[in-house]
Amino acid sequence: MTQVWDSKYSDQQICEAIVYRLTSIIVSNDSSVHHWSPFDNSVSPHGLSLLEFVKQLLPECSSASLVITYIYMNRFSRDAAKLFQPGFCLNVQNIFGLFSICNLLATKFIDDDHESNETLSYTYGIPLYHLNALEKYLCEIMQWNYYVSEMEYDHTLSQLFDFFLI
Repeated sequence: MTQVWDSKYSDQQICEAIVYRLTSIIVSNDSSVHHWSPFDNSVSPHGLSLLEFVKQLLPECSSASLVITYIYMNRFSRDAAKLFQPGFCLNVQNIFGLFSICNLLATKFIDDDHESNETLSYTYGIPLYHLNALEKYLCEIMQWNYYVSEMEYDHTLSQLFDFFLI
């Protein structure tokens, strides 16, 4: 029997598929219409591209947690648009911050042995006090629902690669 989070794709392929999808979402969003979010003004930590940033997380977290990060980003985008920001969309100003906080929650959800917020603060390039506040904020928006079913995980992974391989 395989683990729920096992995948036929390599860590490298999963990183590339997620970054490809996020980049295409950012490019397709109208940058002339911007609605503020608490994740704005997050910059690339240590001057990394989004792909380099995601790849550098792999020693610290599993590729499965990256897929769950992507799921949480989708949930946040959907819920934020419904709850408080009708025009919320992923963009270059919020991608690193939102990805970082979703990854923090995904790593805590799936990996028993995860890094402390203090360590992740440096990795993500976000001051610890801000990281903690954003984590709490995202938990509240997600209504503390971190559960990802096997079906949702497999469907998301399939969608990522259907889009990536087009």
